[in-house]
Amino acid sequence: MLRRSGLDWSLVGELAPLRIRSIGRSKGKPWPKQDAFEFYQHLKPHTIHVHIKDARWNAAKNAADYAFPGEGDGYVRETIKDLLASGYDGAFSIEPHVAVVFHDAAVQAPAEQQFKSYVDYGRALEKVIAEGQPPVLPSRAG
Repeated sequence: MLRRSGLDWSLVGELAPLRIRSIGRSKGKPWPKQDAFEFYQHLKPHTIHVHIKDARWNAAKNAADYAFPGEGDGYVRETIKDLLASGYDGAFSIEPHVAVVFHDAAVQAPAEQQFKSYVDYGRALEKVIAEGQPPVLPSRAG
């Protein structure tokens, strides 16, 4: 049994037929703080949808400080670049926790701030995706 970052990789083969749909779930279980890029590498062949959420671990709070895509420790830039280089043409979705966390009633923000943070998060992701695109080479006329 291969065990890295807390995940039993022998289960990947069993889970693959279930069509694993996300490399980044919002639930902390079963293995919080695992290496997201390592996890992605094991699930890459089965990835059809990528859910984007980035954060840095704050040991003083014993909780995550959520960040814009590519500004946290979730290897978002590296993952997107690798996906695009591999020909990934699936969907990306976002869950910006930068203004409010929808499943945490204790975190509140005005509707305008929520809207702006969602748009800003999407624009930040667009930049990360653009950075990860392979360069377009000029065609040579023969």
